[in-house]
Amino acid sequence: MPPSRRTARLDAFAVGGEEPGDGGEAPPDEGAPEPPGPAGPTFLTVGEVSYLIEQDLREDRRLRGVWVRGEVSGLRDAPKGWYFSLKDEEAVLQAVVWKYGATRGVGELLKEGEEVLARGDVTTYRARSLYQLRVVEVQPTDKRGALFLKFEKTKKKLEAEGLFAQDLKRPIPAVPSVVGVVTSLEGSVLRDIIHVVERRFPHVRLLVAPSRVQGVGAEREVVAGIEALNRFGGVDVVIVARGGGSIEDLWPFNEEVVARAVRASAVPVVSAVGHQTDFTICDFAADLRAPTPSAAAEVVVPSAADLLAALAQHEERLRRGLYHTHEVARQRFARLGGHALFRQPMALLEPRQQWLDEATGRLQATAAVSLERARARVDRHGAALDVLSPLKTLARGYAIAVARDGRVLRAAADVEVGDEVGVLLGEGELVTDVKAKRPGRLARPGDT
Repeated sequence: MPPSRRTARLDAFAVGGEEPGDGGEAPPDEGAPEPPGPAGPTFLTVGEVSYLIEQDLREDRRLRGVWVRGEVSGLRDAPKGWYFSLKDEEAVLQAVVWKYGATRGVGELLKEGEEVLARGDVTTYRARSLYQLRVVEVQPTDKRGALFLKFEKTKKKLEAEGLFAQDLKRPIPAVPSVVGVVTSLEGSVLRDIIHVVERRFPHVRLLVAPSRVQGVGAEREVVAGIEALNRFGGVDVVIVARGGGSIEDLWPFNEEVVARAVRASAVPVVSAVGHQTDFTICDFAADLRAPTPSAAAEVVVPSAADLLAALAQHEERLRRGLYHTHEVARQRFARLGGHALFRQPMALLEPRQQWLDEATGRLQATAAVSLERARARVDRHGAALDVLSPLKTLARGYAIAVARDGRVLRAAADVEVGDEVGVLLGEGELVTDVKAKRPGRLARPGDT
C-alpha cells in the first residue's frame, strides 16, 4: 500500500526533519500527538506512532469491508473470538473474528488449512503494533464462495424491496382440506410427506405439482408448480420441498423468480428446503419456514388424535357447563316455589288493594273540592257578565236603533227621512219610519 500523507509526516518526525510543503507545521488533528517545541529534539512515543498508524487505517476506505482470500493457519478458539492467520504464497495476515458480531456458521467454516473468503476491516492491535483483519463474515472459496456472494446480493435486494417483511406473512390454516406440494416425484421427500399426512390426518387431500428441484432451469419448474396449484383452486396451503444437499444443489431455491412466485401466491406457502442448517431465499420469502419436509407436513397437517382429544375435552367442558346451568336453574326454581307469593298470594295483594282504595278516596275528595271551586268561579263570572249585558241596559229604559239591513245606528246621519228603523226596547221591538232628523241629542229628563 502506498504511504499516506500522515505516514509521510510520521517518517519526517522520526528522523527529526520537517514535512515538506507545510513549513514543518502539522495540521490540527484531534487526538494526534503534539510535536515537541523547538528547544528540544523532535520525536514521537511508541504509543503515538501506533495511534497514527491506526488512524491512517481507519481513514483508508480501501481497507474497510474488504474480501480477503487465504488459507486459515494457527486457528485458536478463545472465549471471546477466533484468532488465526490468513496466508498465501506471498504474505501472512493476522485475523480475528469476535463471536458477538460474527455471522452464523463461522465456527464451522474456520478450519485449519482450509481456504476461505473473509470479509472485514483492516485495523490494528495497538498494544503490539500489529495490523490485522477484523473479520465479520467467512465464506468458502471457489464456486461456493461466488454463490454465497450472489446469495447475499439477492437477499439484500429483495429485503430492501420489503419482500421479506413480517407483516406480509400469512397464517397457516388450522385444519386444511387440500395441501399442495411442489417437489420431485423421485426421492424420499414426497414419501416422507405422505407418511406424515397418513399418520396424522389421513382425510387431508394432497395435490402434487411435480417439479425438478435441482439443476439448470429447476427454478422455472418450481415457479410453474406454485402457479399451477393456485390456478387449480381449493388449495389451502402450499409446501415447497426438497431434501438436503450442497449449495449448488439448493441453488434453484435462491433464485429471485422463486421468491417472487412465493409472495405472489394467493395461498400461504411453507418453505421446506434442505436440512435444518440450510437457509435459502425461498425460506425468507415464504409465510413459514420448516427445517425439513417432514417437519413441514407436521406443521401444516394437524394430528387427528390431538383434535379428537381436544374435541373430547370441549365436549366434557360443555357437559359440565350444561349440568351446572341446569342445577342453578333447578335451585332457583325451588327457592321461588317456596316464596310467600306462591304460598299466600292474597297476603301480598291485600295491602296493595287497601292502598288503592285509600288513593281512590283521596282522589274523589280532591275532585269534589275542585268541582265546587270551579262552580263558584263560573257563578262569579256569570254575574259579572250579566251586569255588563246590553239587555240590562235596555231594561233601564235605553233603546237600540237598528237599520233595515241590521246595522246598529249610532248617529242620525246613518239614516234618511222615510227610512224604516227598528227600535229594540227592554221588552219588545218597535218598527217606525223616520219623520225628521235633528242635530245633537234629544233632551232627557233632568236636562235644563
